[in-house]
Amino acid sequence: MYHPGVAQDVVRLVGVGTRIVVILRNPVDRLYSEYVTNRHKGNSSTIPDKFDEFVMKEHNALKQARLTTAPSLRDYASIFSNGGQDLAVGELLELGFGLDPIQTFAKRRGIVDQSKYRDGNKDRKMCRNSLHVGMYALQLHEWMQYFRLDHQLKVVQYERFRSDRRAVFTEICQFLGLSTSFDIADEFFSQDLSPGRQNDTYNYKGRLQRMKRRGVLERPFPKPHTVDYLLRFYKPYNDELVALLGDEWKDIWINSSLVPGIKSQCFASKNCHDIS
Repeated sequence: MYHPGVAQDVVRLVGVGTRIVVILRNPVDRLYSEYVTNRHKGNSSTIPDKFDEFVMKEHNALKQARLTTAPSLRDYASIFSNGGQDLAVGELLELGFGLDPIQTFAKRRGIVDQSKYRDGNKDRKMCRNSLHVGMYALQLHEWMQYFRLDHQLKVVQYERFRSDRRAVFTEICQFLGLSTSFDIADEFFSQDLSPGRQNDTYNYKGRLQRMKRRGVLERPFPKPHTVDYLLRFYKPYNDELVALLGDEWKDIWINSSLVPGIKSQCFASKNCHDIS
């Protein structure tokens, strides 16, 4: 879904009658999951040791490609430490936490095509930026030009799928025109299907703790101020999803499972600004 032009290629290759299911996860959780996965795979040459450094590297690439006006994590931490933790929406827009006019959907393809900003990927026509992947509204807008929502395109909340797999599975079957008269035990829908699962007691938190002990991660979870920064960074794009998909997407990602107590407009701690 991420790369521009793919939706048009799908129509050309398999036809407009194709039905597509998209599952969207909280972009903050998705970003950290990608970081952890790459660190776990041992991609230390291209993935920074610290999550903060990873975020700043990806942001810098977006800035150079003119795909964001948001302040860097370092600048945001400085604003935070000087009492900026209760910034109003208008002030956030002045800082750059908003939809940049240059990111008009008509210009998006040309900008991304020309941006050779990922280390090691300079030979590829399309370059991938991890922060940019979470700007779902920009991507969905293009797909919805070719596929009608709820007719040929179904968008599912990842968190809802995790919490009510049977119901979402049934909805997907109905969307695809498949029978919903299946005899599947509840145990199938409750089991952990995470990649690399070792046993029935496997869980994400436990995996992070083990990676920390092995020295793969500096800390099991990102710093709270980093999560707050990312929640603010993605908020305008999450709000845009409401216009595209409906009110059921309103404020579904105002916090993160990484630090459950933080919400994008009401984080007020002054004890975690160090990003060294």
